[in-house]
Amino acid sequence: MTRGLGVASLSGGIRETANARYLAPPLAVLGVLAGSCLGLLGVLFDSRLLRLGFLAPAGYLALIIGGSVATGQPMSAAARLRLPAGVGGDASLLGCGLPHWLPACSSVTI
Repeated sequence: MTRGLGVASLSGGIRETANARYLAPPLAVLGVLAGSCLGLLGVLFDSRLLRLGFLAPAGYLALIIGGSVATGQPMSAAARLRLPAGVGGDASLLGCGLPHWLPACSSVTI
């Protein structure tokens, strides 16, 4: 499946409704991955500049936790603790292309 078809499937099959917001999850995944790699290289080569790469995953984590805290829906304390993992996991899977795999896996029963 091409990227265009994936975006069309996410937007209800209508290409005209697809817009730049569908690029946010893949760009977030790439930013976190690139920042993590740069940060690790900074640790290996003792470079302060490269260690700044760790700001990307830390910033993403802060946004996920902040967004989870800001939700105004009443929920239990246990659900509030699990919410950041669910939101971060969903966004990461979407950024990695999970919707592309769903049609191929639709016949699988668990």
